[in-house]
Amino acid sequence: MRLASLTLVSFFALGCGTELQALDRAERAFTKNRYDVAKPLLASLTDASARFAPADRARYDYLRGMGAYRSDDWREGRHYLGLAVAVDELDPGSLDDASRDRALQALERMDKAVFRDGYATAAKAPASSFDPEDAAKAKKTKRPSGARDDDDADDGD
Repeated sequence: MRLASLTLVSFFALGCGTELQALDRAERAFTKNRYDVAKPLLASLTDASARFAPADRARYDYLRGMGAYRSDDWREGRHYLGLAVAVDELDPGSLDDASRDRALQALERMDKAVFRDGYATAAKAPASSFDPEDAAKAKKTKRPSGARDDDDADDGD
């Protein structure tokens, strides 16, 4: 029984080591702007990330969120960046200050655009060049024919 327990603990430790190595590889790809490489590595760690220590969980969520944000997948970006900030709030220091600041800035930018224009319009502009005024104009010009602004609608009064 003791040998079985030791074997199980060894496999778990090796598994976590392999998962953390995959997280390190994803981070290296991310820092080289290779989101095409980082994204599948991070996606493969989704289940394992629940077992990560807070600092590694925050790093996973941050990398997955910023990668999605920079790849214009704002739904996923908002989700994972929100998780990264939440982990850092529960366990201060899980994210370094620069990463926390970038995550908060990206969340603020996405939130403003999404709350105002919705995902469909906001996510069409690249994250690096998003201009809220352009998104608002695009939303007004790309309406279905016969659609009206709320101000133009007949209230029935």
